[in-house]
Amino acid sequence: MGVPIGGGIGIVTTQDNTGGTLSPAGYFGDILDTALQKAWSTYHPKLEEQLTQLLRTPDLFAKGFSLYDTHVSISSDLAYTIDRTDTDDVVISVTTGTNRIETHSTQPTAAGKWADPAVVITFALSVSYVLDIPPLTAPVSTTGFSHARILAPDVEPDNLIADFAFLLNDIFEWFSGTDAIAEVEKLVAAMDFASILNDALAPLNAKLTELADQGYWFLDVLVDQLDGHSGSLHAQSFTGFSGAPADQLGIVLKVWGFDRSGVIEGEVHWPAALGAPGLPISAQLVDLSRATSMVLNSAHVAAPPAATAPAAVTLTADMTPAQQAAVPRLTAGVRSPADEGAVGKAMAALSTDERLHAVAELRRGAASRFFSTLGTAVATRLIDEIAHGRSDFVVEVTTPVSPGPGMFAVDRVVGRMSGLWAADDETTMRRRYRVVDVATDVPLTVRARLADGQEWHGSVAQVAAEPDGWQGSVTVHRMPEKSKKRLIDELPNLRLNASAQRAVAGALRGQESALNPQPLPPKSVQLSRLLQFAKPDAAASPAAKVTVSAPHVDTRRLDAVRDQISHLVRKRQNPSGDGVVENIDFVLAEYHPPVIH
Repeated sequence: MGVPIGGGIGIVTTQDNTGGTLSPAGYFGDILDTALQKAWSTYHPKLEEQLTQLLRTPDLFAKGFSLYDTHVSISSDLAYTIDRTDTDDVVISVTTGTNRIETHSTQPTAAGKWADPAVVITFALSVSYVLDIPPLTAPVSTTGFSHARILAPDVEPDNLIADFAFLLNDIFEWFSGTDAIAEVEKLVAAMDFASILNDALAPLNAKLTELADQGYWFLDVLVDQLDGHSGSLHAQSFTGFSGAPADQLGIVLKVWGFDRSGVIEGEVHWPAALGAPGLPISAQLVDLSRATSMVLNSAHVAAPPAATAPAAVTLTADMTPAQQAAVPRLTAGVRSPADEGAVGKAMAALSTDERLHAVAELRRGAASRFFSTLGTAVATRLIDEIAHGRSDFVVEVTTPVSPGPGMFAVDRVVGRMSGLWAADDETTMRRRYRVVDVATDVPLTVRARLADGQEWHGSVAQVAAEPDGWQGSVTVHRMPEKSKKRLIDELPNLRLNASAQRAVAGALRGQESALNPQPLPPKSVQLSRLLQFAKPDAAASPAAKVTVSAPHVDTRRLDAVRDQISHLVRKRQNPSGDGVVENIDFVLAEYHPPVIH
């Protein structure tokens, strides 16, 4: 759906990411707005020109109807939303105000030019770009065009005789269908928005690089109020950014260093043929951009009079001016259906003036209007999803705590999921996770399950997660300072090492496994020293395969390698580690209820 935001980005720091104070580290007011306005002002005249040429294609909507005297006006009024996609990308969507097309069309009759239809088309345009935000503190960038949408098209007659009423429907269907979207995406994809946006992000990236050098190694993306008026940011004390606009949602980049709490990492995987999790259709949220666009567009259209069926008139070339004037014209156009979702119903309950005022506030990212329109529960959940990424699985870490002497111990949650990453391929679905704020030096029970509200869609009705490669309890020991420093030194190689670690483990099982670096949670790097004895051939591609029988493997050290990573190829009993315990994996299988005899 997307959360509406203003054009600024703030950076906050925290020492331990355990709920302490968040300190403002930099506010870049209107950095997105300035960049996007510059890109839009550069390219939208070209978009108008190319769209005009497209609409002049002969017989574009119906045979015998070709447009001429076409004038395209693309709005310079922009609003922004941020969203997470199914592949866990952060997407920035730019939605225009109302765009307008005025045009005439030829018609295949004996009537003169006076009978040529004239129509007015209004619509909003949404263009989305992927914003690459790495899990480790590093420069952010726009990696390119994602998709475009045509929102809430309306087609109104200007000089349209009744015999050509079908033309309105044909034009509406074209603008509402995939053909128009595909053509617009071709036009937008050819425009180099990314370079303009990335140039504008340079001051922000310089600050992120500076903070990474200071030991703030990890990066989370949040959305919240930037003025600090609420006094907190995701339950952490926050004073706000000086100069941030009041009552406006914006992007916050939270950077933090390695804390003394434990960390558990691993993955949940299953065969793709088993299915996948998903929300029930009834739980899907309406599109905020579509709802606000419909309100904006409707303000440009007068209420239609009562519809009457016009009498058919035969058109001839020798009709007198009086006869031509008497030919019935249509007065009602074809409009997008009313929005019956939560936002649409909330808008419908407002007066016309208040409705336009509400849309204006939503488009600029007004926090109070966003919460009042969607309700606190829904709005909070959307904002939390931006911070936490994927939310289809939950990994819970608990430890038994006794309420008092002689009382049975109760499992207490002692960890918090900070992220869930998708890493699917054609045969296997994977969710890689990180749980932080984990209690140290106590026995931990780790479980994985579907998140609340998720349903399993696939070849089986229910699934259950079982430990894969380990069993028993997990213990995270406090990381010694020496080990912590070694981890910091190795941070730049963490992504590759995490994939390589699994690749070598697969190789020792007698399998070939491709190295395919993914945006993974940070992993410990003991294996990086082992991999120096099994380097890929120089001529191989970055996705080269590692095979233990290959000639480049130092066989004199192979036994040592096997011994040191043998815990990866057999079940570990009660796994433990300093600071970070890795490879606490789960495999999903069909759930069979226990049978009680």
